[in-house]
Amino acid sequence: MLKDLTNKKFGQLTVVERCSYNKNSNAMWVCKCSCGATIDVRGANLISGHTQSCGCLREAATRERMTKHGLRHHPLYTVWTDIKYRVYNSNSTGYKNYGGRGISICEEWRNDADSFIRWGEENGWRRGLKIDRVNNDGGYTPENCRFVDSIASIRNQRLLRVSNTSGYRGVYWHKGSKKWTASIRVNGNRIHLGYFSSPRLAAIRYDVEAFLLGGDRPMNFVEKAHVG
Repeated sequence: MLKDLTNKKFGQLTVVERCSYNKNSNAMWVCKCSCGATIDVRGANLISGHTQSCGCLREAATRERMTKHGLRHHPLYTVWTDIKYRVYNSNSTGYKNYGGRGISICEEWRNDADSFIRWGEENGWRRGLKIDRVNNDGGYTPENCRFVDSIASIRNQRLLRVSNTSGYRGVYWHKGSKKWTASIRVNGNRIHLGYFSSPRLAAIRYDVEAFLLGGDRPMNFVEKAHVG
């Protein structure tokens, strides 16, 4: 029987609620760190003491090491801290489009800026390039990240309106039908693409139409083959 960890404290973490199982069928719990960040943690890691913070404890040690070796002034260190802020800090203005919709950072990078910087230097980073996730629904991992110029980055970013509550481009809640609707603009005219039971299905329909229309139109899940 699954033990209820709600409201229990583990180091700097307080368990808020049970969230799901991960891909390995391990129970996951939403935890609030004393630093203000929110993170999903395996129950086994909480109980064993393996995870006692969102990573800020290890990050403090990393900062000390980075300062000692002069890497805190490396441009990729700022990139790393910015990623962590929008993924794990619920007070970040970008949180709803990153951590708030399930975007995560791999274990290899989450608490080790040195590892991230080494990866960047070995995988095409140079001044002026931006980090970009190939799959906008995927996390920050070596397999899903690359460095691109500003134009390619703009093509692949979400660029959602403030009024968009679905989390997907071209998808909105339709009060009349009580369903999600997808639409796309063509030559200044909005084309209705249908009603759907979930925002994800509507987003997929949007992407199909965007792909058929061609050009540099940004998409939700799939990147155009010629980008990057």
